[in-house]
Amino acid sequence: MTTKQFLLAFLFCLPLFSKADTTLVSFNDAWKYFDNGYLPATNWNQIMYNDSAWAIGNGEFGYGDGDETTVVSYGGDPNNKFVTTYFRKTISLNNPYDFASYHLDLKRDDGAIVYINGTEVFRSNMTSGSVGFNTPAYSDCVDDGMALQSIVLVPADFLAGVNVIAVEVHQINNVSSDLSFDLQLNAYNNFVPQLLRQPYLQMVADSAITIRWRTNVSCQTAVLYGNDPDSLNFSVSDSANVIDHEIRLTGLSPDTRYFYALGDGTNVLQGDSNNYFKTAPVKGMPKPVRIWSMGDTGINTIDQNNVRDAFLNYNDSLPIDLLYMLGDNAYYSGTDQEYQDAFFQNHYEDILKNIPVFSVAGNHENYTANAITQTGPYYDIFTFPKNGECGGVPSGSEAYYSFDYSNIHFIALETNTLSLLQPGSDMLNWLQSDIAATQQKWKIVVFHNSPYTKGGHNSDTETDLILIRQNIMPILDQHKVDLVLCGHNHVYERSYFMDGHYGLSSTFDSTMVVDSSFGELPQPYLKKSSKNYKGLVVVQAGCSGVLDPIGPQWPHPAMKRYYDQELGSLLIEIETDTLTVTFVDNNVSSPQVLDEFSVVKECNVVPQLTVPVAKVCVTDDPVQLSATPIGGFFSGLGVVDTVFNPTVAGQGIHTIAYTYNDIYGCHVTDTKTIEVVGGVPSQPFGIVGSILVCPPSNNEVLSIQSLPDADSYIWSASAGVNLTSSNTDTLIKFDINTVLPQYNISVSALNICGSSIPSLVNITSVKSFPVSLTGNSVICPGDTSVYTVNVFNSLSSYWWQPSEHVFLNGQSDIINTFNTLHVNASVDSSFTEGKICVASKEACLRNNAVSFIDLSTKPPVPGVISGPAAVLGGSNGVVYSIVPVSGATGYFWTVTGDAILTAGQFGNSVTVDFLPSFTGGYVGVKSQSNCDESIEVSKRIKTYIIQVSQNTVSQTRIANEYNQDKIVSVYPNPIGNEMHVKLLLQDASSNVLVVLKDVAGKEVGKWSKKVFSDEDDITLNVSGLSSGVYFLCVTTDNMQWNGVVVKQNDH
Repeated sequence: MTTKQFLLAFLFCLPLFSKADTTLVSFNDAWKYFDNGYLPATNWNQIMYNDSAWAIGNGEFGYGDGDETTVVSYGGDPNNKFVTTYFRKTISLNNPYDFASYHLDLKRDDGAIVYINGTEVFRSNMTSGSVGFNTPAYSDCVDDGMALQSIVLVPADFLAGVNVIAVEVHQINNVSSDLSFDLQLNAYNNFVPQLLRQPYLQMVADSAITIRWRTNVSCQTAVLYGNDPDSLNFSVSDSANVIDHEIRLTGLSPDTRYFYALGDGTNVLQGDSNNYFKTAPVKGMPKPVRIWSMGDTGINTIDQNNVRDAFLNYNDSLPIDLLYMLGDNAYYSGTDQEYQDAFFQNHYEDILKNIPVFSVAGNHENYTANAITQTGPYYDIFTFPKNGECGGVPSGSEAYYSFDYSNIHFIALETNTLSLLQPGSDMLNWLQSDIAATQQKWKIVVFHNSPYTKGGHNSDTETDLILIRQNIMPILDQHKVDLVLCGHNHVYERSYFMDGHYGLSSTFDSTMVVDSSFGELPQPYLKKSSKNYKGLVVVQAGCSGVLDPIGPQWPHPAMKRYYDQELGSLLIEIETDTLTVTFVDNNVSSPQVLDEFSVVKECNVVPQLTVPVAKVCVTDDPVQLSATPIGGFFSGLGVVDTVFNPTVAGQGIHTIAYTYNDIYGCHVTDTKTIEVVGGVPSQPFGIVGSILVCPPSNNEVLSIQSLPDADSYIWSASAGVNLTSSNTDTLIKFDINTVLPQYNISVSALNICGSSIPSLVNITSVKSFPVSLTGNSVICPGDTSVYTVNVFNSLSSYWWQPSEHVFLNGQSDIINTFNTLHVNASVDSSFTEGKICVASKEACLRNNAVSFIDLSTKPPVPGVISGPAAVLGGSNGVVYSIVPVSGATGYFWTVTGDAILTAGQFGNSVTVDFLPSFTGGYVGVKSQSNCDESIEVSKRIKTYIIQVSQNTVSQTRIANEYNQDKIVSVYPNPIGNEMHVKLLLQDASSNVLVVLKDVAGKEVGKWSKKVFSDEDDITLNVSGLSSGVYFLCVTTDNMQWNGVVVKQNDH
């Protein structure tokens, strides 16, 4: 036995009766019926009425659906059918009190009234008051009579002996396509109340919820609940006998699912795994929240069920946290029976048992309800948090109220009562208080009537809509409300993301639009802290049950998106910084999203904390703090208001924070650190470095260890010492150029609290003796070279220091040799160049005149190459040479052009033959060691061809396409003060450029001229040229010619 079964067995003990359960009337039983289209008699529902002339048939009765056992007549005209059909059945009871209760289940399409012995006991989908044979049903039956309409009767409703059950079934109109009727009556030996109104959830909070339901008879109220449907470990009850049951469960855990069962103190009336609810998250906790909202549903037709089913298919079983109704939930007047038919029965009963419902009253509810006195069916049916039970400022009224869910603040307003819309009204005063008090990140306001519409209503002309726009919307803009939900108009209208529109529609302009886009992800509407969170969206969605014609000025200019032919409902999703609203249509099989937008709250405030100092002494005065934006607060050890007190904080590094919050969800912090120093630093110790010096000397170094309580240091020196580096660090560099026997240098540590006791070191001068060093300057890895110092009579030891990658007697550091004048040196594979120093004292290695030798793997670069710089093509045996290079083991010569090395390749002298085709080039040489080579030096070699023949110079040509001789002739040659250039042109004319250069390549003359074939002899003045050899270049449009001329001045 489960825990639940155990509890039920002991809590709900059942009394025993003498009679077993009995079916008095079954579905499909025989009935008499009258289908002639008029009232048979005024007493047709009495026992004494004679129904012998009535027809007899078996249920189910009706027409039009195809499932009827007995088809009744609707008359001869399908466009003017009978509205009402009458039924009678007789049953017998020995003693009605043999049973505790009688359960009557009715199938009807569209409406019906049931009588027992002439007394009405049940009315379903019919208007109140007297009815006639032409009275239509209240609304079209959306279930085609398939849903049972149930009532529990008591023994007093029956007589001992004969009883007559009479039923009149009414159509919605005279052209309705179908009619249905059937009935069953069961008698029970124990009295079990029946649920006439399924459970619905109200006033959900993070630790409480209210459950309401209705039974057919008065009985006690009991609820079992727990976290497992088979372990309902908790119970709450009320012993008062009532029909409308309401009980509040408290002490619940936040954001937790509970299962529950309803009872009467004796019996379980309903309770299984389908009866559950979930409590709200802790107030302010950012949790994903999903809200379903519908407006103007209460027409009691298949249309509202299509909207319901389309949304459920679109939602695909994802959790829904809240259901929010936008008013006009039950037409025409919001009566209790209309709510039963249009809301609680055959519409939302399976939803209301799991999802808490909130609502605002529509104008149709206000036909039978009074917002000022909070009386009438609407206020009897619903329970809203007027006393702040779910968060928010208590309003004292269920007509307008607020509540918190997660990090959302909801505000519900009553906008049908004009007195509440006036400035200074109780509702507007409360609204100001409530909206100013909330610290929730998101704000959603719900009311019925839209302030901006041109649908079935006109917000420019209707008083209630004008007052909302003038008196409510400024408050909502001022307090940065995010979303407004409305009903009233039976269309869909969604505004721009806007701010500040309080006048007629003609006054709306672009200055009121914060963002003109559609707001669809990934480009949502942004509510930025830097723009004071400006902007809201108004959604008017009174299209969840019925559509109405639009007005002539449709759409309102403030609307961004709108539909007048689409039924649907809203899904509002909020997760962290994003609110998304989705409008889903009524296509049950394939629901479509007709509109969707998102609002993202962006906290782009960047706080700036200013701490004027990074470090203070513990004895310093308090430090004044500042920050932007103003309105935040400072925190941290030693912080009081806007002041940091180092004495209170004490020694150490302290973090100071500046936190800025706003009421719209922005929470940002900036931090800085400040160090409090406990006193002056300790005395420096352990000065190490150059305590022996050999003047004159540069780059001497002293250093100390860093002290944890010191910020910097101050070094000072005696006469003769020149400090060359910053004197505020742990290391000091200095030069000594003045020879004194002794010097001293001191250092003190500093911090924000002051200076330490100084430490002092004495530096002693030593004498340098002249030492010279000889050895090979070229060395290769793997070589061992000997380096020797001169003999100095008074010295018996020497100090040697190699540079990096150089090893002396196998050591890489300073070495000291005794009674020896040389060391063996080697280098590693990383060596390219370095040096060896030698001195008479170690300190003298740093002396400015220390003896050293530079080392390198590269031999010195060769000197100037000797030999002719200009030759004739075909010259042989030309000699080029260099002075031998110290340290070189060989040489490498190269020639370019049409020249050949014929001898001496690896020596300091080579012989070169120049081919007849030689036109110019160079001779180069590198010195070589065993492991490297120097850079190359080179000598440029030029050529010339002089053939004095008929006073002309023969040509060397670059233009290969011209092979004839005498294309260009120069005369006389040698030239005097004039030079003649004779051209053999191939074309009628050509541009000619003549350039003269000396043997060094320097341009000494330049002429340009356009020449024609009949005057192709150019005379040039060269009187200014010195005697010598010149290179001549002649360029035409299609060729280039090079030659050599000799200038010979007369003496």
